[in-house]
Order: sequence, then structure tokens, then C-alpha cells
Amino acid sequence: MLLANPVLALKEYGIELNKEMQNHVLTTLRHPPKLRKRRAELEQSLCKELGAPPKPTNQTWMADLVFNIRKQEPKSLAGLTPVYLDQLRIESIKRLQEQRPVGRVRYPTRSKVNTRFSLRVADPKPAIRRLDLAAEVPPTKARKTHPAKLSLEDAWFYKDDPIVRDAVELGQIMRRGFPFKTPAQFRALADAETADGFRTFVRKVGVKVGK
Repeated sequence: MLLANPVLALKEYGIELNKEMQNHVLTTLRHPPKLRKRRAELEQSLCKELGAPPKPTNQTWMADLVFNIRKQEPKSLAGLTPVYLDQLRIESIKRLQEQRPVGRVRYPTRSKVNTRFSLRVADPKPAIRRLDLAAEVPPTKARKTHPAKLSLEDAWFYKDDPIVRDAVELGQIMRRGFPFKTPAQFRALADAETADGFRTFVRKVGVKVGK
């Protein structure tokens, strides 16, 4: 339950944190120090610029930012995908290729049975954290009306606007955070109405208490 939501788990044991401490606990556990610092910088700058807390993971909010606040012209994005960073660095791929063993004939004689086998693997879905914010946006065609919702992937095509670019980066960081349960999800888990992946390997949590 601590992994599901530490703030709600502590509350179950009679330890209720104030709003400031709740935010501190969840923020500290959600991101490593480097991302935590960058998230705070982006939230502060965007809040100062927009006059309200940013919500880049909300597609309706993102569409309002891009088209109504920043007055960007809508683009036709049919068939287009953002640019993502490579999964592996070129140097790593080259080193792995050099270590690849040379193929050899394992069975020199011809088999009496001819068999055919094919295997296809689905293309991996690029992770949002690998969106390349430094890449150049490809040319796009204009469209008459703008969509009511805009995902982070689609907002990437409007990142030439510095405010939109910061909002997309903040959305990346938010999506990378540890997904704590909402109060409703936490209650369903506590009442055994739903199962959680952590139950398969977390058996016990111990806390040392000083004398």
C-alpha cells in the first residue's frame, strides 16, 4: 500500500500529512533529483507566464494553450510522427555488432524435411520520454479548424513556440513519474476489489523505530 500511494497509506495508520508535506513526499518519490529540479523550474516559469498551474498531460488544456493562448495556426498531422531519440547510441550499436559471433554452418548435411518458419515482431511504441525536443519540426500543411484535444506527441509539432516547448517537456517529465494510485484506486486495492502488480513480489515492508 505504501507503493500504491504513501500519503494515503500513512493516513490509514493515523499519520495525516499537511498539504505541503503530501506534495513533498509524492514529488520526492516520483522523480530522481535531476528531474525533480527541472520539473520545479518548468512549473514555476509556466505558472508565472500563464497565471495558473500548467496541466500539460491534460489534452484539453494543451489544445487551449496552443491554439487559444499562444494563437498557433492548426496543422494537419495526418500520417506524421514526432522525432524520437534513438533507443541505443550509435557507439553502443557499433560495439555490439563487433562482438556479434560469426555465423557458421551447424548441420552441414541437408535435412530430409524442409521446414519454413517466419516471425514478425510488432514495432515498439516510442516512449514519450524519448521525444526529441531539439529536432527540427518537419513541414506541415495548414488545416481550417483546430482540434479540441492535443496530445503531447501532437503538441511536439508546435514546439517552435518556447512556451509550448516547455509545456511539452514538463508533460514528458510528468509522464515519467511513478504512477501513484488515486484515492478511488487506493480504496479499491485496499478492499481487495482490484489486484496490483506489486503484490506478486512485495511481501513485507519493515520500518525501524528508534527507542
